[in-house]
Amino acid sequence: MPLDEAETLSRHIQQYKKAVGDFQAAVQQLGTDKDAAARERLRKLRTAIQTCSSKIEETRSGSSDETVESLLQTYQQLKRDYDTANMNAKKKERAVAPGGDANDAGGNSNRQFNSGGGGNAGGNGSRGDQQQVRVQEIKQIDTSELATKEALENDKLRGAIEIENEMRDLKSTYQEFHDLVDHQQQGIDRASNNISEARVHVEKGVVELQEANRHQKASRKKMCIIIVVLVAIAVVVGIGAYLGTQ
Repeated sequence: MPLDEAETLSRHIQQYKKAVGDFQAAVQQLGTDKDAAARERLRKLRTAIQTCSSKIEETRSGSSDETVESLLQTYQQLKRDYDTANMNAKKKERAVAPGGDANDAGGNSNRQFNSGGGGNAGGNGSRGDQQQVRVQEIKQIDTSELATKEALENDKLRGAIEIENEMRDLKSTYQEFHDLVDHQQQGIDRASNNISEARVHVEKGVVELQEANRHQKASRKKMCIIIVVLVAIAVVVGIGAYLGTQ
C-alpha cells in the first residue's frame, strides 16, 4: 500500500477509535439525569461510526500490504468493542424511559394528588428546569462535537507536518546519495582514463620491443657477415704470405 493510503487508513482508524470512545462514554450516561442528551449523542455517534467504518473498508479494499496489518487488527478490536457497547446501549435504551419523563410524570401525578394546584405549578417549574438542563446538555454536546472536530483537524495537520518532514528527510537523503554517486563516478572516470592510457603505453611498448628485436636480429646478421669477411681476409693474407715465403 502506498504511503498516502496507509496514512489515510491510520487517520480513519483514529477517528473511528475516538468515536467508539465517545460512544462508550455516552452509554454510561443512559439512565442518569443526562439520559436524553446521551440518547441524542448515541444516535449521532452511530452515524459517525458507520461513516468511518465505510471509509476504512474503502481504503483497505484491494490492499494486502503487510505494513497495515497492525492497523487492521486495531480496527477489528475497536469494531468488537463498538458492537459490545452498542448491544449494551440498546438494552439500556429499551429498559430506561427516554429522558425520565415517565418518572417525572408519576412524580407530578403524586404531587398533584397531594398538593392540588400548587403541585401542578411545581410540576411546571420542574419541567422548565428540565428543559433548561436539556438545553445546557445540548450545548455541551455541540461543544464536544466542535472539540472532536478540532482534534481531528489537529491530527490531520500533525500528520501533514510529519509527512512534510519525512519528505524533506527523504529529499536530503536522496541528495546525499546523489552527491556520493557523483563523487564515486568521478573516481571511476579517472580510473577508466588511467586504464586507457596504460593500455596505450603497453601497446607502444610491445611495438618498441618488436622493433628492438628486429634491430637485434639485423645486428647479429651484420656481425656474422663481418666475422666471415674478416676470416676470409685472414685466410687470403695467410695464403699470400705463405706463397711469398716459398
